[in-house]
Amino acid sequence: MKIYFFFFLMLLFASCADLLRPKQLQRIDEIQSNLIEAKEQLNEIKVDSLEHVLTDMETVDFRIKEYYSGDTISVEFASKLAEYRILIPALKNILRSLNQVDSAIIVRENQLNILKNEIQKSAGNRAKYDENILFEAEEVNAIYDFVKFCDSTASSSLDTFNILQPQIEQFSIQCEDDYKIQQEQQ
Repeated sequence: MKIYFFFFLMLLFASCADLLRPKQLQRIDEIQSNLIEAKEQLNEIKVDSLEHVLTDMETVDFRIKEYYSGDTISVEFASKLAEYRILIPALKNILRSLNQVDSAIIVRENQLNILKNEIQKSAGNRAKYDENILFEAEEVNAIYDFVKFCDSTASSSLDTFNILQPQIEQFSIQCEDDYKIQQEQQ
């Protein structure tokens, strides 16, 4: 009789866990959908144009450092120049972060697939399924938020670049021309 009772309890616990399975699998599908959205938004960030902009900015910055001779400039222009120079490390950080986020997305995709397979096969520690699902949801939300941050930062950086680049580039060319004229006169 005790054996039957024990067998009945085991069967009851097993069937209760199976009742949670559809909701757990649905939650994983939602998390995977959010991850796909983050990946799509990440792919919309124009990495090539960011790299091109960064190369242009570094060229202009080098030209200014190399050829600027300490002439006085207006406070307004100095402010623009400082804002321009701040963009260089910001863009470098964005580009570095985008590579890391891409790797994190791949890891999360793999982990979600493993968790989904475990739930479908009732493998692994069944008591930790909900905890693992919650962890994956938090990780994917963090990735999604970071991708949105990178996208908005890249967008605002490109806007600032487009506003400042013509004037700063012209200034750097003028510095180089002035330097060459001084060298010819000496």
